[in-house]
Amino acid sequence: MDGALAYIAVLQSRLADQIAAKDAVAVTRVGLHFLLDCVSDAIFFIDPADGRIRNASLAACSLTGYPREMLVGRRHTALHPAKEQDFCAAQFRECVRAAMEGRPCHSLPVTVLRADASRITCRVAVIMVACEGERLACCVFNSPAIHGLMGSGLQESEAYFAQSLPFSGDGAWSWDPEAGEVYLSRQWKAQLGYGDDFTATAEECNDLLHPTERQTVLGTIIDCLRGNIPSFSMEYRLRRQDGTYCWVHGRGATVRDPAGRVLLLAGATTDITGRKEAEVALAEARDAAMAASRAKSEFVASMSHEIRTPMNIILGMAEMLAETPISPVQRRYLDAIQSSGRMLSSLLGDILDFSQIEANRLTLCKQAFSPAALIRDVCGLMGIPAASKGLDLGVELAPDLPAVLQNDPDRVRQVLVNLVWNAVKFTSVGQITVAAQLRVDAAGREWVRFCVRDTGAGIAPEALERIFTPFTQADSSVHSRHAGTGLGLSISQRLVELMGGAIRVKSVPGAGSCFSFTLPVQAAGGQSVPPPENGDKGARQETAMATARSDKTWRLLLAEDSEANHELIRLFLESEPYEIVWARNGWEAVAAVSEAATPFDVILMDVEMPVMDGIEATRSIRNLEGKRQLSPTPVVLLTAHALYEFEAKGKRAGCTGFLTKPIRKVHLLDHLRTLLKTAAPD
Repeated sequence: MDGALAYIAVLQSRLADQIAAKDAVAVTRVGLHFLLDCVSDAIFFIDPADGRIRNASLAACSLTGYPREMLVGRRHTALHPAKEQDFCAAQFRECVRAAMEGRPCHSLPVTVLRADASRITCRVAVIMVACEGERLACCVFNSPAIHGLMGSGLQESEAYFAQSLPFSGDGAWSWDPEAGEVYLSRQWKAQLGYGDDFTATAEECNDLLHPTERQTVLGTIIDCLRGNIPSFSMEYRLRRQDGTYCWVHGRGATVRDPAGRVLLLAGATTDITGRKEAEVALAEARDAAMAASRAKSEFVASMSHEIRTPMNIILGMAEMLAETPISPVQRRYLDAIQSSGRMLSSLLGDILDFSQIEANRLTLCKQAFSPAALIRDVCGLMGIPAASKGLDLGVELAPDLPAVLQNDPDRVRQVLVNLVWNAVKFTSVGQITVAAQLRVDAAGREWVRFCVRDTGAGIAPEALERIFTPFTQADSSVHSRHAGTGLGLSISQRLVELMGGAIRVKSVPGAGSCFSFTLPVQAAGGQSVPPPENGDKGARQETAMATARSDKTWRLLLAEDSEANHELIRLFLESEPYEIVWARNGWEAVAAVSEAATPFDVILMDVEMPVMDGIEATRSIRNLEGKRQLSPTPVVLLTAHALYEFEAKGKRAGCTGFLTKPIRKVHLLDHLRTLLKTAAPD
């Protein structure tokens, strides 16, 4: 390596007056061939941009055991074992950075995986060169210990070790099995804190191995002596003179005579204690971070449950109060309670979603859905707040819009609702348009582009850079006029990315904004969801209500441990044709189903209950129905936790529907009517 670097240094000095100090060393074609064919060190020319090998010296081919044509074009990380590739890539980047700054730099020891599966530990020196119009990293790989042991012909000479590693931290060793002689280089002794006068037998060296790795190391050495493996490379611990242990990367091979008899077992060790300690500290930090993330998620979920439960009572009772005769002043007070309660509920939802996304615990429920129908539903929902501000809310659906998409419709709806709600909040006059069309990229992949355009005030260019940052708003002054956490757009961005798409924004101050996101068009597996015509939703609701309001009285089992929640559900349904049976826990619910003379038509099942929770109770009810060969009763899971957190568990247990607290009366009635319409006889 010294010869190669010396030659490069000569080239650099000769060309110093032709290039600036910041540029790479220029290498002529003649110089390139010299480095590739004549220098005995392993040299790789690597493109720093993509990490691919552009050329390799003959010595590099000898080092790796691969011909040049098999090296050129491969990524340099392919030279290393899979588990060390990230580490080696980081070392390469650091050496390139130092070389670009004009600083000499050697990598930490890295492992080269040879074609015969043997391993060699090397250090890498890097210098930037300009070669035939390209700026490349000239990487010199050098391992004097192993390279010399396996190819110098001096394996039997103890003087080799003293001469081959005078400036290296590697420690060399050899063992003559027949004579029983052990040679330990000065560097090997220094690694363990011993002086030059230290000597040891093979058995005494074996005793230095850490008990945890001793059998593995000795077994590998025996395999090498028997010829089962050509060489070995492994990591283990050795006991220092002071009794502590250091981690080393040990490797070695046998030297045999023409008859195949072992003359010598020789190798070298590299102290990797620093790297191991760093790995343990990245591992401990990772585990601590994961534990903190889990604790945060559990805390947020617990707080969500604890807050949503009383919020369900507050909003529910406020809704019932709104149906009674009250004075105009009381109406204003009630409107303030309901508005603030819904704002708090929305805030809880945003924080919980953000926590789940940050902890990588949010999962998607992919299914076939109609994008056209979903857009119409969103615009129907948002039409009331838009109309209250005198805004026109329109829909533009391209003729080529796919009839069916395969993704998570609830999350698509959440993103669209958030974008439309933002447009309503920040648009004073004019219109809002929700559009969708098919896009095909250069690779022929199909995407659906959803777009929400408004005629609002627009967003300043400097604010566009931070608009998707959590807890950030484009203009902090708007917080006093429009309440919000600044989480909506951040959550929308992460949801779109989880669904395989990307979200963008274009805005001109004073001329409005356009938020758009794309989602991939995926095969729906033969399923189809025909888009409803205008007014179809109302027709479905009228049909369901007609079915539910027949002469039949529906038997409903309510499994709920909270007396206040029981009273609220009773008030929600007191003018509806329902006979309610109350079970105070999951065990009572299972018993009620088991002992009922007349089957229940529907079950409302709370999640958190004493004795037996709602998930386990639902599972028990399904088992009971299976044994009795009964048709499954619709079970609606009521949860104050995040709906998406418990939906998968509920589906596995056999739940039919899901409602998240706080529950609105209209949502409960619509859900029950839909289920009973499905369950009603023809």
